[in-house]
Amino acid sequence: MSVIIELSGVSCAGKTTVFPIVLNCLHQNDNKCFEASQFISTLAIRRFEKIVKRQTSGTYRMLSISMVRKGLIASGFLRVDLLKQHKQVAGYVYDYGHSLKCFRSYLVKLGMHHLIRKAMGNQRILIDEGVVHTVQSIFVSKSFPVNSKPKLRNDLEAYLNSIPLPDILVVVYNRNQQELNHRLLTRGHHRLSVANPSERKQFVKNSVYVEQVMLDILSLRQEIKIIKIPIEDNDYLASMKKGIQETLSHAIVQTKPPAV
Repeated sequence: MSVIIELSGVSCAGKTTVFPIVLNCLHQNDNKCFEASQFISTLAIRRFEKIVKRQTSGTYRMLSISMVRKGLIASGFLRVDLLKQHKQVAGYVYDYGHSLKCFRSYLVKLGMHHLIRKAMGNQRILIDEGVVHTVQSIFVSKSFPVNSKPKLRNDLEAYLNSIPLPDILVVVYNRNQQELNHRLLTRGHHRLSVANPSERKQFVKNSVYVEQVMLDILSLRQEIKIIKIPIEDNDYLASMKKGIQETLSHAIVQTKPPAV
């Protein structure tokens, strides 16, 4: 049975710590689990080898596995039926004050999702910050409170209705804004000047708020199962390992189609 699991969470929530734990839990359930980047790289290598076998003139030497990988991902979002959706998403990027880098991230993650869904077969694929996580890059502003945007919930709902959802969304659920602020200051972030305390605090507030609205919307969707992993420190996380594995196992079983 094929299952796509995405890992998400606000910036500095603890995703880097949780990811290998979730992956290990999935491996303990069965040996058909792969990390998304590894899976796509394997697909790219296979495609590259096929190209090499078909070429007799040596033109394949102009290619690389990296180029083939990018081409595979691009094939996932370069579809006519998605052009209207892409235009709508570009509007969100503009309305919430972001650069085209956010739009590019959306395209890449969407392409990865479509590619994985098409090629995965009877496997489990774990995606770190997949297409659902693009909500954080598109709708979270560093300069103004997004809860003042009257259309935010409608925009979020329309966006979530337009993108493909994973079967399971694992959310690293951290609501300790003081700790999130401290981690941002320590680790830095490519989208904001962390030395600016007001900008940093606004970013954290917006991240938490947008994630909560997103979860409220997705909780009404039957086709996705949401697992929250509450975390405020590593000691608490260590005590949760067994619970994470049991919860994941139960969620995967629940994604099985009903018997006919």
